[in-house]
Amino acid sequence: MSHTSRQIAMFFNSNFDTKFKDLDFAKPTPTIARRVFNVLMGETMQIKKRERNRMLEGACPISLPKLIYIKELGEVMGKLGYEDFDIINDIGFVEKQRFLKMCESIMEYLEKHKEYGKRKEEIIEEYKEKRKEVEEKEGEYKRKRKEKEELIKRKEGDQPEIERHERIKEEEKKKGEEIKEEIKEIKEEINNIIEKIEQKEKEKKIKEDSIKKEKEYNERSKKIQENIEEIKVQEERIKRLKEEINNTEKEKEKKESQITRYNALKQSCVVWRSNLQIVKEGIEQIKRKEEEIERINKEKKERSEEIKHKEDKYKDLEDKTKKEEKEQAIKEEERNKIKEKVDKEFTQFELDTSQLHLIYEDINKKVEIAKSNKATIIEIIKDIEKRINNIKTTHFYMVRELHDQLLQLKSILSTLDTLIN
Repeated sequence: MSHTSRQIAMFFNSNFDTKFKDLDFAKPTPTIARRVFNVLMGETMQIKKRERNRMLEGACPISLPKLIYIKELGEVMGKLGYEDFDIINDIGFVEKQRFLKMCESIMEYLEKHKEYGKRKEEIIEEYKEKRKEVEEKEGEYKRKRKEKEELIKRKEGDQPEIERHERIKEEEKKKGEEIKEEIKEIKEEINNIIEKIEQKEKEKKIKEDSIKKEKEYNERSKKIQENIEEIKVQEERIKRLKEEINNTEKEKEKKESQITRYNALKQSCVVWRSNLQIVKEGIEQIKRKEEEIERINKEKKERSEEIKHKEDKYKDLEDKTKKEEKEQAIKEEERNKIKEKVDKEFTQFELDTSQLHLIYEDINKKVEIAKSNKATIIEIIKDIEKRINNIKTTHFYMVRELHDQLLQLKSILSTLDTLIN
């Protein structure tokens, strides 16, 4: 069933009027989105405002972790059919139709489901189990401390009771102050790390440029590695503090204070590890994006290689064209030489032509003289044919007259053959 923005507004205003007064669902904003999801989480986990400043059923130096809110909200929206739910985009950058659709799903969910405190009870039970573990460790600590007291008494039985008591008290006081200072430093370091992480999350939401994001991802990976090293250092310090606490006797009030601080520090480390897991999941998403970028770069590289191949082909064609142009220039030069040769031969031909009649008369005379000598006539014919052929290669249209005369000579030769025979 589809709801209008007015119907959605009436539902939330009638049930949560103090939260949605004067808000227009027809123009959704990040403020409206944030309040809708806060109502969903409040009804689902029964989180009250006063509980935001302390951990459920236990003392904690930080407010209700954002990671619990983010994780639970993502799971609930996934159950409602929004597997692609993204807190940054769906709360910070509201898309109207998608937001109204999510509001409809939330309305139906709130109307059908009445048991909202189950998840909170599960979390409380988890913390109770952790407190039980701490109490068991505390009992173990008391037992070991008692054994140590008995051992010290056996070793120092010969010393005066007052002097031994004062010395132990002074050593305990000194070590207690050192432990207190170290716990304070560790607490400050944890708070600084949490502040840095929150600051980095804000910066990540602001950045939109893909190149800057990639750079930020690399920096974040480096930071995570540094944070992992810091966690290892903190765990070593916690281990060392625990050993020093086991080796020290303190007054009841100081001992309880140390145990409280130890529990808070341990809980902070649990929260830190959970937060680190979320960041690691973000890094996995970043890696997938980097693989996509690498795939695009590979395609670009293949296209570049294809373009380069075409350029090489074009270059070969261009070289071939240049070669042909060069050959054409050589041919042109040869044509010019041939033309010069033709002009020269044409000039020679004109000279030959001017002497043609003289040659003809000379041939007639020679024919008359050599009628009785066939061999001489044949040589004359061959000589004339050779001269005609030399001229005919370039001036065919100009040698018809000589050709006719040659035919006459052949006819004369045939006549001579007849006469001789």
